Amino acid sequence: MAKLLLIRHGETIWNREGIFQGAIDVPLSEKGGAEALQLGAYLRDKPLNAIYSSHLCRALDTAQAVSRHHNCPVQMVKELGEIDMGEWAGLSWEAIWEKWPELGRQWHACPPESPPPPGGEYYPDFQGRGMKALENIAASHSETDLVAVVTHGGLIRAVMNKLLGLSWGTRGKLYIKNCSITTLHWQPGGLVVVESVNDVCHMQ
Repeated sequence: MAKLLLIRHGETIWNREGIFQGAIDVPLSEKGGAEALQLGAYLRDKPLNAIYSSHLCRALDTAQAVSRHHNCPVQMVKELGEIDMGEWAGLSWEAIWEKWPELGRQWHACPPESPPPPGGEYYPDFQGRGMKALENIAASHSETDLVAVVTHGGLIRAVMNKLLGLSWGTRGKLYIKNCSITTLHWQPGGLVVVESVNDVCHMQ
């Protein structure tokens, strides 16, 4: 089973403004595009065997910046997409708390134990589909393969929370930066070795 480089996409304007994107297809900002190019240049000499991406353009465009240096077409996996925030997508926390004060604060305190946003995705379902997508990718490659997976901050946090058994309070301290790399090595039998988290040395 493969070693996966989990990569968060480059910056979007909504990232900068603190607005929930969820399943809305928000493009990279000018800065995010430059971050993606910098990431691609860093991974140019890495022996990538495959590149996967969420279906959302902010991830796909980041993945394409990596793919241009390799003989690997980007394979789109919808299950790698960000959590669907329903009616909360496009809003800030302040706007959510104003319209949905009880549910907003409940979800903010602990999404896994909260009802989903109106019209949105239940957090345990989101976490489960993210883990399953990564397990399927890892299982489809050999133990020596190196695979880039471009996805979203929310999905990477959800997966890390699941793998490490973190409480939600601890998880709140785990922030995944744009174009960071989190390296996970799947082992036979399902054991996962966490080799690095939120590595941004290539962005300096």
